[in-house]
Amino acid sequence: MRYNLECARAGLLFLESSEYVELNDNGFAVFKLTPIEALYAALPDYPHEDIFYSTFNLAESGYIEESHLDTGDGICCFSVIRITAAGHAFLEGVRDPKRWSLTKRLLGSVRDFSLDAIEHIAKGMTSALADQALQQSTPQLLDLFLK
Repeated sequence: MRYNLECARAGLLFLESSEYVELNDNGFAVFKLTPIEALYAALPDYPHEDIFYSTFNLAESGYIEESHLDTGDGICCFSVIRITAAGHAFLEGVRDPKRWSLTKRLLGSVRDFSLDAIEHIAKGMTSALADQALQQSTPQLLDLFLK
């Protein structure tokens, strides 16, 4: 099965918008599980198989935590527990539609469509934009520090 990057990104964006921490009756924070069926309903443009496969691979890559039951006949009761810190960092690099479009173009030119390649390209763009911003604002920053 081919990994659907658009589906993985859409799934992460949906999960980020979900409220998955709540306080229980004792006032303790607990994670609310997001069942895979919620992702199926939220992402109608993608086949259920793509959503499941993308979500499972996001967990294997450390971008989300999940819980599931393997019955021997298949996986059931698949739920997302939370997005990890690595998942949030990854999402920051691909959230903006313009950056995502550029990232996909660059992936095509390097012919590597892995999550690691996406993360590397996104970090590279962030670094380049930060360098450019620093170069443009260095005189003003120096004035602030020297005053």
